Amino acid sequence: MQSAHHGQTRKPPADISWVDPRSQPRPSDDRPYRHVSNDPSDVTELVELCTNGRVYAVERWIKAGRPLQGVDPELEPWRTPTTPLAVAIDTNQHDLALLLLCNGYRTDLEPESPLDLALRRRSWGFLELLLEWGADPTAADPDAVLDTYQLELMERFWDLGLDLTRDRSLASYLAESTRNKPAYGWAKRHCEDSRVAYALALALNEAVREPREKAVALLVWAGADPHRPVPSLRYSRVDDDPDDDRSSAVERAVAFGHGALLKYLSPSPDLDEFEELYASVCDTDALDRLFDVQPPQDWSRAIVRNISRLSWWFGNPSAHRACLVRIFEHHWGRLSVLSDGGCQQLRRDLLKLERDSDLSWLLTNLAKPHLCDERVFGELVRTPAIRRRMTRMGLGELVPSATVTRRPKVPKPAQSHQESAEDLNEAWLRSLTPETRAAVMRNRITRKDLYEEIWAEPITQVARRYGVSDVAVGKWCTRMNVPRPGRGYWARKNAGQRVKQAPLPAAHGEASYVNRPQAAEREPSPTPKIPGLERLEKPVPVPDEIGDEHPLVSQTRRALQSAGDRGGEILYPGAAPQSLDVRVAKASTDRALRLMNALIRALERAGFAVETLTTTEGVGHHLVGAGTYAVVHDARVPFFLVEDTRQVERPPSDEERADMRRNSWKRGPFYAEKATGTLSLVIGDEGRRHGHRHRWSDTEHRRLEDCLYSFLRGVLMAADEMRSTHQPGDTVL
Repeated sequence: MQSAHHGQTRKPPADISWVDPRSQPRPSDDRPYRHVSNDPSDVTELVELCTNGRVYAVERWIKAGRPLQGVDPELEPWRTPTTPLAVAIDTNQHDLALLLLCNGYRTDLEPESPLDLALRRRSWGFLELLLEWGADPTAADPDAVLDTYQLELMERFWDLGLDLTRDRSLASYLAESTRNKPAYGWAKRHCEDSRVAYALALALNEAVREPREKAVALLVWAGADPHRPVPSLRYSRVDDDPDDDRSSAVERAVAFGHGALLKYLSPSPDLDEFEELYASVCDTDALDRLFDVQPPQDWSRAIVRNISRLSWWFGNPSAHRACLVRIFEHHWGRLSVLSDGGCQQLRRDLLKLERDSDLSWLLTNLAKPHLCDERVFGELVRTPAIRRRMTRMGLGELVPSATVTRRPKVPKPAQSHQESAEDLNEAWLRSLTPETRAAVMRNRITRKDLYEEIWAEPITQVARRYGVSDVAVGKWCTRMNVPRPGRGYWARKNAGQRVKQAPLPAAHGEASYVNRPQAAEREPSPTPKIPGLERLEKPVPVPDEIGDEHPLVSQTRRALQSAGDRGGEILYPGAAPQSLDVRVAKASTDRALRLMNALIRALERAGFAVETLTTTEGVGHHLVGAGTYAVVHDARVPFFLVEDTRQVERPPSDEERADMRRNSWKRGPFYAEKATGTLSLVIGDEGRRHGHRHRWSDTEHRRLEDCLYSFLRGVLMAADEMRSTHQPGDTVL
C-alpha cells in the first residue's frame, strides 16, 4: 500500500538526530530531515561501508549527521553514481535499506527508481518495503513491471497509477516477445481502455510488419483491432503527428506480402477498403484471402503493382510473379484501365526487366484479350524500344496489326534471289550440248508451257494427255502459281460469250517447272467393282425436315435431349438402348439426326440394315455406351457421327482453383471444348489406318450432305475388305 510520506518534503524537528529501525520500523511523521549533498563524492565512503555490509558504521555515520545522498543535477545520465540504497538492494541487505529509509533517505532523488531494482531482482520484500516507505509507483519502469510475469503486480501498479502504456512500453513489449502470456492476459482484461486499445493496435501493426505470426495471433486474441489505422511503432514517436503514415494491420499485411497473417486479421469489406487492398496486394496468400471474401471490381491496379515490383532489383520478384500467375490463371484478372502516365510508367517497368523469360511470359499473357484490353496492350507495345526487344525475343507476332506503323515501300532490286536462281539455271542449260539440253527439257513441264495448256483446253484433257488425274495437274498449278480458269469458264467460252484470261503473274519464289510423270506415277487403273454399290441411289437425298423418322433416330433424339455434356458443349447419348452413336452439340442435333435418318433409309432401300449395340467396354475410341453398325453382306461395319471441337481457354472452376491452391505444381491454362458446327462421318476407329477412306467432313466448299453417297461407298468397301480378311460376322475396326 502506498505510504502517506510519498512526497518526503516535510522537515521534522531538529532535535531528532536519527531513528533506530529496531524500535521504530514503521513510517511516522517524526522522521529526521537529512541534508542532501550536491557532490556525489561526499557519500563515496558511505557507499563503501554499505558495500562491505558495515551496518553499525552506517549507524555512526547517520548519528554524526553526515549526508546520506549526493545528487549532482548537472551530472550526465550515463555517469550515474552508485547510491547506498541501490547497494542495499543489490546485496540483499534488508536491514540496511530499512535503516536508510527510517533516517530520511529520499527515494524520489534516486537516479534510478529503486522499485525497478527490486522488480528486476524479483526482491518482493524490498518491493513491499519501498512502497511502504513512500517510493513513487508511477516512477517505475513499465517494462520492469511487465517482466515480472506477475499478473497481480501488473494490476497493482496499474491501480497505483503506473501507466503501463507510457512511452509505448506495452506496445513494444507485446510486439517483440510472446513468452509473457500474463502480459497478454492483462492487456485482454483492459482492452476496453483507450490507452491499452491503442497500444494493442500499435503492437499488432508492428508484429505484422516483422512478421511474427504467434504475436499476431495473441494480440488479436487480446483484443487488438486489425482494422484501426495507427502510425508505425518503429519509425514514429509522436502519436498525434498528422504527417505520419497511418495504416491498419490488414493494410500492412497485404502491402508487405504477409498474406498468411490475414487468417488472424479477418479482413472485412465493411471495415476495410478492399479496392485499396487489391491495389497493394503482392503475394498469393493475401490474394486468395481477399478474393474469398470479396472479388475486386477491377484487377488493373493489382496487375500494375506486381509488374512494377517485378522489375525491382531488390525485394522478392518470385513472389510478384507468383501473384501475377494467380491473377491471370486462377482468377482471369484483366488489365482493363490504364492512364496515359500509368501506361508510360508500366512500359518503362517492362523494359527494366532483366530476364527475357519474364518479359516474354508477361507479354504473352497480356496479348490475350481476356487478360488485357486490346487498346491498352497496343499502347504498351507502341514504342520502337519495346518492339525491338520483342522482335529480338521472337514475339513480333504479338504486336497488334492496328498498331503497326506502315513503313514506306522500298523498291525491289532489279534482280531478286529467285531471278538470279533462274538465270543460273538458264546458264546451266546453255552450257549443255544441244542433245543433252533437249533431253532435259523433254522431261520438264515449264511454268509457261503449263499456263498455255491450262488456258487452251480444260484441265481434264490436259491431265488425260499427261496420264495423271486432274487433281495432280491442279497441284502443279498451285506449286508454280499458275492461274486456272474458274468455274463455268469453258461453258461460257463454248457458248460464244466473251471471257477473260487471267495473266501469268511474275515468279517470286515459286517453282519454274515440274518433272513429267513417269509410268509408275500415271493414274492407276479403274477401281474394281464394289459389290452392292449399284443398289445405292446417287445422290442420297437429305430433306430439310424429317418426314418419316426412323425409330433409331427417334430414340437417339430422346437420348440427346436428356444427355449430359461432360463439361463441354458436345452431348453424349451414353448407353441409352437403341441409340445411335451421335456426338454433337445441341445446336447441331437436328441436322445430325437428318443425316443419320437419310443414311439409314438409304441403306435399307439398298437391302442393308443398321443396328445398335449397347456395350460395357469401349471399342477403339468409342465411349462406353451405344455402338452403331451398318450390316452389309453379313459384315458389321461400325460408324459414328461426331461434331468437331476446338479448344478455347477458360477460367478455372472453383474446384480447380482450390486444387491449384493445395498443389502449387498444378497450373493452367484450362481449356473448354467448343463446338465448331463441322460434322464428320467416321467409319470404324478413326485412330487406326485403313486401306480405304474412313472420314468425311464438312469443308469450306462442300457440306456433309453432299458426301453421303461417297460415305456409303466407303462403308461397302470396308465390308468387302472385312469379308476378304475376316470371318463372316466380324466387326471392322
